[in-house]
This record gives sequence, C-alpha cells and structure tokens, in this order.
Amino acid sequence: MNIVIAGHFDFPRSDAFASGGSATASRIRHIATGLAEAMCVGVPCVASTTGGIPSMIKDGYNGLLFETGNIEQLAEKVTRFLSDEQLVKKLGANIRSTAMEHHNPAKVAQETLDAYNVVLVVCHR
Repeated sequence: MNIVIAGHFDFPRSDAFASGGSATASRIRHIATGLAEAMCVGVPCVASTTGGIPSMIKDGYNGLLFETGNIEQLAEKVTRFLSDEQLVKKLGANIRSTAMEHHNPAKVAQETLDAYNVVLVVCHR
C-alpha cells in the first residue's frame, strides 16, 4: 500500500479520495470539511480527537481516532489501518452510511428550514 502526503487543497479534488483512506491529524479543527467529504464518498479516516471530529467518527465503527498530539497513538492507528483490509472495508461501509444519515443534503436543508421556522415563530409572538 502506498501513502501519499497530498498537502493542502484550495479547491475540491475528486482524486484526493481515490485512495483507500484518509488521515486528519489537525490540532485545531472545529468542522472538518475534508473529513465530511471523505465520509460522503465512503473513504474511511484516521483522525484526531480535535474539535467536532469525535462527533463525526466513532472509533472502530466508521474510522479510527487518536488523541490529539499523541504521535505514538497516531502511528498505531495508521499501522492498524494499513494492515487490516477487512477493518478498512467495514469502516468504509459504515462511514458512508453515517454520512448519508447525518449529512444528507435534503435532511440538512429540512433541519435548517425547521430551525428558521422556530426562530420566526418566536420572533412574531
């Protein structure tokens, strides 16, 4: 298996997810857009426990989490990811279903409209 350090992207690149996995080792990440994009195309991820990432990834279910800044744990999770093909397949299937459940565009749009409607009702009392 090859590892590619792709670096920063200023625009969406579908080839960024052509691999079998993704890693997010950020120390400051409130919303991990790249992680959400990977989730939507079924690419499992090894990610840090920074910001909102733990609300997106459940360790061992749809990805692998490591404590932010813990290099040894990151190495262990990446090694596990690279050496267990069945785990990667399971994580990939689960991450896609998680994304479709939580990040489905129609669902997000409806939830946004519902929130605006609550605000409008409260403001017009």
